[in-house]
Amino acid sequence: LSKNTSPFVTPTVYRSVSGVLVTNYVRGTMLSSMIESYVNEDHELESRVHSLLGTIMTDLSEFHLKSRSKGDLERPIGRVHGDFDPWQILVADSSYTVIDWEDSIESAEQYSDVLSFIFMTAIIGSQSRKLSDRVTSVLNPEPRVSSLLRHALETYTESDNSTAKDLLNYT
Repeated sequence: LSKNTSPFVTPTVYRSVSGVLVTNYVRGTMLSSMIESYVNEDHELESRVHSLLGTIMTDLSEFHLKSRSKGDLERPIGRVHGDFDPWQILVADSSYTVIDWEDSIESAEQYSDVLSFIFMTAIIGSQSRKLSDRVTSVLNPEPRVSSLLRHALETYTESDNSTAKDLLNYT
């Protein structure tokens, strides 16, 4: 993954052995932990989590646009992370690092990264519920989770010049 196609801070890759990347140690807190604390009423994190999601979605859109090889807004094709979710993002101070790039795909439908991120964020918001209620809560999230998801989706689509409808049609 070259720096000129990615707005993300990524780990330095020292070598690849049988598909496993050997990288430098990356210090930080998983974004998933921050979102979970926020959902559990940690109001001090509210502006930081919203700001981080806005930055991450803007950067993801920029990454997709720079690496787009073909397709249109309905089905854009280009490089994707392949496993883009809050567990793959480490936050330290005012920056973040996207890790786990070994499953990155050079030519795939790019909306899969956005939808993966949104779906997995919804799952974080439902973790405190019993298993039988989780699917319902992912499809119909609580207001605090819904607010995060709406913010992430709107930020991405605004940066990508697409619409939420384009993403919904993708599914």
